[in-house]
Amino acid sequence: DGRFGIFEKETRTYCEQMEYPENEDIYSLGYMHKGALFSRTMMASDETGKQMVAACFGLIDFYSVSDDGQLTLRKSNHYHFPQFEIGTYGPAISFEKKEKVGMTGLCADENYVYALYSTRTFEDYGERAYNAPYLLVWNWSGELAKIYNLPVALYGFAISGNTVYGLSREESPIVYVFELDEN
Repeated sequence: DGRFGIFEKETRTYCEQMEYPENEDIYSLGYMHKGALFSRTMMASDETGKQMVAACFGLIDFYSVSDDGQLTLRKSNHYHFPQFEIGTYGPAISFEKKEKVGMTGLCADENYVYALYSTRTFEDYGERAYNAPYLLVWNWSGELAKIYNLPVALYGFAISGNTVYGLSREESPIVYVFELDEN
């Protein structure tokens, strides 16, 4: 019934923790539909494993992780919820073509959380909507620190220091390397 399943290897125990983000459209859904809706949730943690972030659509949640693996929600930034319809059979969810894709990639280091963010829609861009023209940066307190307008829209990335290694389907080549402005 929870958003995250936690498996403890030493004791071979499993528990579910935390609730799904909700608005008036999501509140009445059963857990099967909520699971289908949030199946593209991305997660990252800091190097200590004591902080975790989960992102999906226009939603990003910051958690603390205790020594015994319990999660505590510290901050939620819910910029936009998904627009969707429930399928006739099973836990099928279909998304509105006019909806912004939102977050498409996520990574973190000891100081920051980075997310690729697409304001594009399937209605206007088709599959290219997943190529994100923005990189959003938060500190681990969940405060938005910076928004970068990327030189090329990316669908995948990694960061080392100020260097971004990105993948794009927009142009050729598909692999890009560039430095983030420190200001």
